[in-house]
Amino acid sequence: MDEPVATLDLTPDDIVERSEDLPEVEPEQGATIAPKTEPNVKKPAPYVGQFRLLARFPSSSAGDVFLGVRRAEFGYARRAVIKIVWKRRSSYEELRMALLDEARAVAALDHPNVVKMLDSGSAAYGTYLALEFVNGLDLLRVINGLRKARDRLPVPMAMFLVAEILRGLHHAHHATDALGAPLHLVHRDANPSNILVARSGHAVLTDFGIARMKERCQNTTAPDLVKGKFRYLAPEYITHREVDHRVDVYSMGIVLFESLVGGPWTEPMSPDVMRKIVNEGVPVSDLSEHGVSTTAQNLIGYAVARDPNQRFQTAAEMADALDAYLVEQGVYVSPSVVAGYLTPRRVFDVLRTDLPRPP
Repeated sequence: MDEPVATLDLTPDDIVERSEDLPEVEPEQGATIAPKTEPNVKKPAPYVGQFRLLARFPSSSAGDVFLGVRRAEFGYARRAVIKIVWKRRSSYEELRMALLDEARAVAALDHPNVVKMLDSGSAAYGTYLALEFVNGLDLLRVINGLRKARDRLPVPMAMFLVAEILRGLHHAHHATDALGAPLHLVHRDANPSNILVARSGHAVLTDFGIARMKERCQNTTAPDLVKGKFRYLAPEYITHREVDHRVDVYSMGIVLFESLVGGPWTEPMSPDVMRKIVNEGVPVSDLSEHGVSTTAQNLIGYAVARDPNQRFQTAAEMADALDAYLVEQGVYVSPSVVAGYLTPRRVFDVLRTDLPRPP
């Protein structure tokens, strides 16, 4: 059975078949590289920890991202997403702290709608984090793929996927450390790019790289600095007021809005976006132009209220409200229903290359 986990576009050029395709890592630094061979002879890819690197994903500002595989002595193999921060980077220590915070956050979570941590470690070449691999696409690419086909997610399916992520968020908001002390974890970057929709129809939340929690390794975010994608930021965060888990509820309201309209609710790079969020709010009534019922509009409006005290007070409360709406409408949605909708529309065809099989 395929392992669930994180996905991105691959092309033939992304496949790592030669060690020179990767930053150089000497064997004594913890990675295994084949000895020098003739120029035209392909060499096996290196290892990071116990994972053989197979393919390179588009990298983030925080580090390089690879598809890796770990082969067990009993003959089975498990794919993983490997995030690596190379020590040769000038900002290594800062990025390393961010990766350690992400590892600590994900390690404290155990929920089907939250990406799982498989391994982490450091060596002379740098620091890495291995996460489960979700075989599918992020929600942003799903939305964009449907829009190109002049289609969009039906209201029940969008609500179902958002409700799944909300339950993962609720679990994260109430996570504790190994001694049972609350972590006070807030994701702060819940947006379609960080929501993975598996080919099976499940939704998984990933990328806890800027999550806020108790006793972070990174320095506390400066009072005049905000992190995350602007159009998903709650008003209280933008205006530097006290924030809590309700900023994630707000973000998920925006995610649901954009899933239903099939695109961004405002110009993504507009310099006025934060002013609009604080002073005007999200134009929920515009959803009527997309056939969204008044009842559904009210649910979204409740999620994106500018005053956090007027919102759903927990992620679970919002998830329950979305589930209740589907029941009232007499609509049944499951992962297989989502998969049955997306697959024939060839949404997942943007994964242009079959993922490399473990050797």
